[in-house]
Amino acid sequence: MGDMLLIKKLDKGQFNSNNIIPVTFTTDTSDRCKLVGFFNYLKEKNLVKSNRIYIKNSSFTIDIISSNITKVTKELIENNFMIYGVYILYDDYLEGECNE
Repeated sequence: MGDMLLIKKLDKGQFNSNNIIPVTFTTDTSDRCKLVGFFNYLKEKNLVKSNRIYIKNSSFTIDIISSNITKVTKELIENNFMIYGVYILYDDYLEGECNE
């Protein structure tokens, strides 16, 4: 079996909160230097809440406050990235329940 993604849906309360969550963005580039440079740019703008970035192919995952998802998306667009997906993987951070 290939890679499987289990994607978490945020409810309105989680999206408008100050919870720090790992958000994955799928873009049009797999250039690690460009993605790390963009990550550093986001840190300078105080949109990233840790020094952790995970890059796989053309996707990267960063820890941000849930209410900043739209701000990071806007920054991607303004920096000429194409966006193919924005999602939150099921993870221990999210305390998912079996019946979700």
